[in-house]
Amino acid sequence: MSRHAPIVTCACGLLLRATSLFVPRRERRSWLAEWRGELHYVLGCNVADRDCIAFSLGAVPDAFWIGRNSLRRGWLPQLESPAECLAFLATLAVAGVSLAMYLPQVRLEIFSAAYDGPPEINFLLALLVTCLMLPAVLPIFLRAGLRTEWLSPTMRTRGWIFVGAKITLLLPLLFCGPVVLGRVLAASRAFGTVLQTFATMGGALFAAFWVIDDQLQRCPSCLRRLTNPARVGERSRSFLNFSGVEYVCIEGHGVLHVPDFPTSWFNEQRWLTLDGSWQSLFQHGIP
Repeated sequence: MSRHAPIVTCACGLLLRATSLFVPRRERRSWLAEWRGELHYVLGCNVADRDCIAFSLGAVPDAFWIGRNSLRRGWLPQLESPAECLAFLATLAVAGVSLAMYLPQVRLEIFSAAYDGPPEINFLLALLVTCLMLPAVLPIFLRAGLRTEWLSPTMRTRGWIFVGAKITLLLPLLFCGPVVLGRVLAASRAFGTVLQTFATMGGALFAAFWVIDDQLQRCPSCLRRLTNPARVGERSRSFLNFSGVEYVCIEGHGVLHVPDFPTSWFNEQRWLTLDGSWQSLFQHGIP
């Protein structure tokens, strides 16, 4: 039986569940069962709450190593379907808020900010500065993510709703994470405020990069992550022919062409919608 507060047990379990998404699907169930069994043993021991949290954080590099050494890309979680993506972000948000509410100094900071108003002002200012920095820091990704005129109105609406949902679920983590860092790692309140500001800006920039990059790698029709990369052409012949990687939607909606480097006639990725003549190549056919 666990000897720790329920919020610690819940936060550790949510952290393991979120981290398991970095593990390839075929190994995820056994990996999660093993770590849950070890966590159950640790929670039953007479150790401090922070030791239980530290043990759960140890699953992160293990999951990264398994994902990186698999046949698929492992530096980002394998969030193929939009439901998996939103569930992952919701889990991170709940875990971050739970950890912030559990730490007394962080909880006091958050509740005092609700009455005083200035850590909200700092947070909003940091987000505003980050938004102003985006065109200079991520010009290529931002331009590619905003160009949606070639999509149908239904695809554009579905895509922007999905982007809005991802940003909404990231906001609690962007608010609570810097507060935890500022109050746990900082020696003084002034240094903690500076650390919070820079952590918020850095986290917001990374979140913006991830949201745009994740959106660019999804099918605009079903919003599933594109898979089955295939190399096409040679870089030495890019002047006359396409050279890059092609990703295909497993539902048969289309193919994404990503060039190795921009040229005068193929300077950014392009989406090719497949018609009914391709339906025999896919299990479910083409809608």
